Amino acid sequence: MSERTFVLVSGAWHGGWVWRDFAARLRAQGHVVTTPTLTGLGERRHLMAGSADLSTHIEDVVAHNEMEGLEEVDLLGWSYGGMVISGVQARIPGKIRSLIYYDAFVPEDGKAMVDCMEAANRAHYEAGRDADRLLEPIPMAAFGVTDPAVLDFVTPRIGGQPWRTFFEPVPVSPDIASVPQTYILCTEWGIPSPMTRFVPVMEARGARIVTIAGSHLSMLTEPEETLEAILATP
Repeated sequence: MSERTFVLVSGAWHGGWVWRDFAARLRAQGHVVTTPTLTGLGERRHLMAGSADLSTHIEDVVAHNEMEGLEEVDLLGWSYGGMVISGVQARIPGKIRSLIYYDAFVPEDGKAMVDCMEAANRAHYEAGRDADRLLEPIPMAAFGVTDPAVLDFVTPRIGGQPWRTFFEPVPVSPDIASVPQTYILCTEWGIPSPMTRFVPVMEARGARIVTIAGSHLSMLTEPEETLEAILATP
């Protein structure tokens, strides 16, 4: 397989650290892999944690690509990262080879992440917005993660999510469907997966749909299956 360039964008509450072992697997296959951490999260949790918004995170990835001089990027967004990569593609379409939505939110133009949720699930986030505080992480059990080793790795590293990131609308390019796309759906959540609703949306875009019988954090709980799914993307 020829060398590819992957930029892996993490989801809410996580940072580039979540890809540590998985990125090593991809690099061992001969690929270029970068894992930018978004502002206010992970090792950047001390930066703008109370004021970062979706535009901040889109700019994080745009600037990362520019500073690293990346071309022909396979841009992967996990979970909330689907919001980010949608906005990045609208900003630098000429740099993006393909989009990979990895168990991710798929927004419509001008919609925020909370607009992609069922009304019953919004109250938790609206309370954080109204109190102007960081959004607390969802329990790992809800994501289907029960392996003690994975929990020991994740638990001390996750942190609050700047609330504005969930409430700012994202600009989506009108020609986004012209970009090769893949949707990877993880089916073994501890609750009914909210991501199944995005499969018809991605099918309408002509995306390739791949299913992993794994947790929402399958890069940690089912790494081999996740590697296979990602490397099978066109």
